[in-house]
Amino acid sequence: MSRDLIDILDTYDTIVFDFGGVLHDSPLNHIKKEERTKVIQELKDLETLLSILSYDHPLVILSNSPKQRIEKILEKAEIKRYFKKIYGGTPLQSKVNRLNKIKKEFGNIILLDDNLRNVKEAHDAGIPAMQIFYEDLV
Repeated sequence: MSRDLIDILDTYDTIVFDFGGVLHDSPLNHIKKEERTKVIQELKDLETLLSILSYDHPLVILSNSPKQRIEKILEKAEIKRYFKKIYGGTPLQSKVNRLNKIKKEFGNIILLDDNLRNVKEAHDAGIPAMQIFYEDLV
């Protein structure tokens, strides 16, 4: 991750991650062992970044995946400790509504999401968001 991106993120109180495909599209108990190992390793590769960001910012996960699944994956990747709160399992509620709830609880937030539609939806609602991919973070 570039220093410029870290400087941008430093202007926000809280950083909200949507790990999308990693957490939702690849439930660990339904994929082959080699794929499961890859998913866990990709999350472990984020540990240095999460450690740096969590020092000054609460980190939050927002996902449509069930909270218990997210927690299990984060525990296997040994990175759960970096996240202050996990919002999961409410796919029928709009992402913007859930972001507004997070904003009320945590203040000035930014959403990091790989889904351009979610980023545009957040922008349209006045919530800062960036489209970012796993490769951008490691």
